[in-house]
Amino acid sequence: MQDEIREGLHVGLSSISFGDEAKVMKNLENDIMRSSKYQLEFLLNNGIPTLLYSGQLDLIVPNRLTDDLIQNLEWYGLREFLQSPKYIWRSEDMPNQILGYYQTYKNLTRLLVRNCGHILPYDNSAVGLKLIDTFINQKF
Repeated sequence: MQDEIREGLHVGLSSISFGDEAKVMKNLENDIMRSSKYQLEFLLNNGIPTLLYSGQLDLIVPNRLTDDLIQNLEWYGLREFLQSPKYIWRSEDMPNQILGYYQTYKNLTRLLVRNCGHILPYDNSAVGLKLIDTFINQKF
């Protein structure tokens, strides 16, 4: 990384090495493939605004799996959410471009982001930023 960039980011001049994936996997092995459904239900049942999004092209956690999770939630608003309309998501500064499709009821918003895979910030960082801004400012 260039020195002026490192200085601007305040990360110093030391080298950082990434590459010990085996150690990371070893430390995470008890969390991999464990359900966090109960945590999601806790958030929803306590009125915490929650956004679930999927990339349209995600092969690691396909959109359909997120839909299956939602359909099996123990949440007081589930029936109404499943019956709520779906909308096209557009940005005010790109009104002719469809960014995705969303559905919302009470404190749950479900979003399918078009033309993105598993890592939205990598695939389209501008849309990722719009997603965060839209959710935080309650524009869904």
